[in-house]
This record gives sequence, C-alpha cells and structure tokens, in this order.
Amino acid sequence: MSYKIFIRGVVQGVGFRPAVYRIAKRMGLKGYVRNNGSNVEIALDTGCEKFLEVLHKELPSLARIDDTIVEKNDEKYDDFIILKSRNGIKYSTIPADTGRCDDCLKELFDMENKRYLYPFINCTNCGARFSVIRGVPYDRKNTSMDEFVLCEKCRKEYLSPENRRFHAQTTSCPGCGPEYVLYDKNKKIVNGNPVKNFACFLDKGVIAVVKGWGGMHICCNLNVVKKLRKWYKREQKPFAIMMRDLDKVRKYAEINNEEKKILRSPQKPVVLLKKKDDEGVKEILEAVSPGLPNMGVMLPYSGLHHILFHYMKNDGVVMTSANIPGEPMMIQNREVFELGADYYLLHNRKIVNRCDDSVI
Repeated sequence: MSYKIFIRGVVQGVGFRPAVYRIAKRMGLKGYVRNNGSNVEIALDTGCEKFLEVLHKELPSLARIDDTIVEKNDEKYDDFIILKSRNGIKYSTIPADTGRCDDCLKELFDMENKRYLYPFINCTNCGARFSVIRGVPYDRKNTSMDEFVLCEKCRKEYLSPENRRFHAQTTSCPGCGPEYVLYDKNKKIVNGNPVKNFACFLDKGVIAVVKGWGGMHICCNLNVVKKLRKWYKREQKPFAIMMRDLDKVRKYAEINNEEKKILRSPQKPVVLLKKKDDEGVKEILEAVSPGLPNMGVMLPYSGLHHILFHYMKNDGVVMTSANIPGEPMMIQNREVFELGADYYLLHNRKIVNRCDDSVI
C-alpha cells in the first residue's frame, strides 16, 4: 500500500522539501515530494504514520503544519526524489523575512569562507523570503533572485542533500549574487569597500540611506539624532534604533527576560523598551523618542547589519523608514535620491514586496 500526503501551512521557502527528502532517504522510503502552489505533496511507498511522526519532530524551525490529508493508492516508486514544482491553486502561506541563523553568522565572519562579509548570506533557515517572492510555488524563478545565475560552487551546494543550502532558492555568493554600491548625494559612486566606507561615514555623523530586504531606511548614529530631526523635518516622531548587541541594549534600556527573548527571535522585531534615566544616555534617548518613557529597539538581522557593526564604532544607529510624507516606504533605487541624504548604500536586487519592520 502506497500513500499520498498533502500538507498545508508554512511549507514553502522554509526548507520543508529538503527536510522531507532527508527524512525519507534516511528511513529508506521511496516516492517524491513537490510543491503544488497551495500545498506540498508527498508520495511514499510505505511507512506513512512513522514518517509523519518523524517529520513533526524534525520540522524546520521556520515551518508550520496546519493541515494534513493522507490518501492511499497503489503506485510504485523506484527512489525518493524532489519533483519539479507544478502550478496548482496559487494559495499558500508565505513566510516572513527571517534574521540570519547562527550557522550563517559563523560563516559571515570566517575569513576562510567564500561568503566572508557577504551581505546576502543566507540558507534554508534564514534570510529574505516575503520581500523577494513574486508568487508560488516558491522556486527561484518566482523570486527576484532569478536574475542572478548560480555559480558552480553555489549550484553544488544547492544540489547536495546534506548541505543546509539544499534547494535554498535565494542562495548566492559574492561571485554570483547581488552586491552593494555606495553613492554620494550627487549620485556618484564612492570607490572602495562600500559597506566599510558607509560604516565609517555613519561614525562621522552623516545622514544616510541604506537599502535593506524590504525597503529603504534612513540612518544615522545616536549622537546626531537632533541633526536628523531637523533635516528630515520630523520633530516629534519616535525613531526606532538598532543596537549592536544585547549588552548595548542594556546600556540604554531596561529589559526583562521575555523582551530579551523577543529581541533575539528569528523575526527580529522592533521591541518597545523602557528608557534608562542614566545621565550618560538620557539626552540621547530623549532625542530618539521625545517625551516618551519607551523607545523602539531592534537587533541586527541581515548580513549587512552585522557587517556594518563589524566596521562601526558606535553603539547603535537610528533605522527609520525612508519615505516622503504621506507616501509608503521607498523601494526603488532611482527614487531614493529625492531625499537629499549625504550617502546611499544601495543593492541591485529588486524588492518585490515592501516590508517594514514589525513592532511589538
């Protein structure tokens, strides 16, 4: 007796198919797995109940199973494979962009790794998802990464079942992926390492714009927030700030264990924290959120953020949505120069879905 299993939930863009493949191969099962647009279809020659039990135990960290339908049949299979996706009803829960995982962070600062200090480092467990997806099923051709052809080394990882980039649709490296370019206010390219130079300029007190996963952010270091308010004509608006790490968060804010847990969660939201009243930080914090007891704080979540703090000396930066009053956050490179900032750190990957930082 063979089985077909149809699973709905957060099962696209989260390493679900690779997990199914590895479990089935380890259990000696035959069949296939594929995306259908609205669900993931799994065919097994036997062992359905035990397979589902193991799958639930070893579910990828970003995945979630909402519904499972099992059908019996008499089909025969020679091996277990990942089939090409097919177009079904285009309805599926699309995962949110997710902060860099620990494995990617280790690689990011490993001088021997090919992705050393590469801003777009990611794997099946982390990185951009919602902001790059054009449609389902979640395949590279349906994302804004389709413009970047995998190099031989990245393709080898993509095809290797034991690699955590196995079928990672947005994977890339410095040799084949997106890149950042630094511009001045006159749209001229600034030569040298774009991220390192950008970090240096931020330390010096410039007002700048950086293109992230889901949109543009205006940023500056914490010592020039008053300058930012005057330039941006936002005299009272509370600004979210990104801090280097939890130790720096504790320097500026009161934080309990639950807030700490949320700050460090894969979603990396902006968390409202009570400001400290210490003389050394009081003036800075009043400039960040005038007249309020709380302020919005987040930790670095993208490869770029971690690299910026690698080069920067400051404890944190303002990260506020870049937009003209009454308009949504900017996502197009060509339009952002209207803001009149000192510098612009822009990448060449298209943002499909505008995605601002969540606030808790």
